[in-house]
Amino acid sequence: MKIHNVRAFTDNFIFVVEQNGAALVVDPGDAKVTQLFLKEHKLSLHSILITHCHHDHIGGVNELLKLNSKTRVLGPSRVKDFGIDLDVELKESSSFEFQGSQWQCLHLPGHTLDHLAHFNLKDKILFCGDIIFSLGCGRLFEGSFEQAYLSIQRLKSLPMDTKIYCTHEYTLANCNFCIAENLALHAEYSIVKNQILEKLKKGQDTVPTNLEFELHYNPFLKTTSVEEFAKLRLKRNDFKSKLENL
Repeated sequence: MKIHNVRAFTDNFIFVVEQNGAALVVDPGDAKVTQLFLKEHKLSLHSILITHCHHDHIGGVNELLKLNSKTRVLGPSRVKDFGIDLDVELKESSSFEFQGSQWQCLHLPGHTLDHLAHFNLKDKILFCGDIIFSLGCGRLFEGSFEQAYLSIQRLKSLPMDTKIYCTHEYTLANCNFCIAENLALHAEYSIVKNQILEKLKKGQDTVPTNLEFELHYNPFLKTTSVEEFAKLRLKRNDFKSKLENL
């Protein structure tokens, strides 16, 4: 199994899981870049997998279906409200198979109410959508602080070496927030920032991250109460609007 990061828009990732010449595409917000990648790598689009229904995650689905008629769509039932034909409805504890690999679904509300993450236990891969990012977490558009907090806490039970594929390149901005807030591990964050900058200068992605790294550095995973989580998330909201380019 190979997983490819396909860049879209300003900072989105579309993930292409390649296996036996077939592709499982995760959250294709942009049909053009996705189809171009499939063509260049001579992959047939077997399935489209959706974590949640924001446009930058589903905006390219119908165009891809026009170009790939035998493709199936898997995701939360709400997908149908956006004019997308859903072949397999997924929810908490649902499972599905792709080219012999088995995946399990986790319902992780907070960013949106229907938000799902998709986990492969054998290969320890998590497609987490926007519920968590490297050194951060997603904004709350629909869910409550309690829902988001509990969703993020659930991730702690996954294997430590789980590879986390989050769908935005926000790592540098999140690290800037950690430094600006003078959080514990402040000196370590400065070292991590230099490592992030080095990767980005080389044209490399900071995704995937892994759970062991996030448990040590991600301040949202380190919160121990809904109140602490909410306070930190509100600070991050304010920071994003004022100091993103620190």
